[in-house]
Amino acid sequence: MDSSTTDSTEKTNYKKWAFILCIICILLWIASTSILLSISTSIDIEILVLMLNIFGIISNIALIAGVILTILSISNKEKKNYQYYTSIVGFPILILQTALIYIQTYIG
Repeated sequence: MDSSTTDSTEKTNYKKWAFILCIICILLWIASTSILLSISTSIDIEILVLMLNIFGIISNIALIAGVILTILSISNKEKKNYQYYTSIVGFPILILQTALIYIQTYIG
């Protein structure tokens, strides 16, 4: 048996992709916030709503995928580094933020 095939299957990059998705979620959150804070009369409201909906959909997909990848990273006992810890801390904060937005939107 070739030892290179067993080595490549043991190495996973779940924490790397979870970190990238966490950064994407944070950047989309910052972009959405900056768009909302800089609302001007020159921007059509339909375009503004469409942009925010697209940002929200992409952010939710990245959030769900990132949480799944973080769970896989934990279950595979990957080496712990800044990517691992950022995902472990970042995604619960992003989940809480998303939950608060949905609660505010649908209840308030």
